[in-house]
Amino acid sequence: MSDTNSVYVYTGETTSTLTKGNWYSYSNGEWVSGGSYIGNPVTVDSTLSESRSAADAKVTGDRLNNLQQLINTKDFDLSNILIRQ
Repeated sequence: MSDTNSVYVYTGETTSTLTKGNWYSYSNGEWVSGGSYIGNPVTVDSTLSESRSAADAKVTGDRLNNLQQLINTKDFDLSNILIRQ
């Protein structure tokens, strides 16, 4: 939080002066909490293993790119793929 003319939502770990998920504005030389910003912050699943959790977009993209690279190789064997309907 560097621009003292802006409002920020703090997403780091809670400290003695900042609370995760609160929004802050700068006033009288310090960051002042305006309270919780639209409820609780969303927890993102970077392992792509938790159901009913938001998936990390970068991790998902990386996995899709890896799959695309695998499909594009000449040695790709579909015989080991199980397709469920």
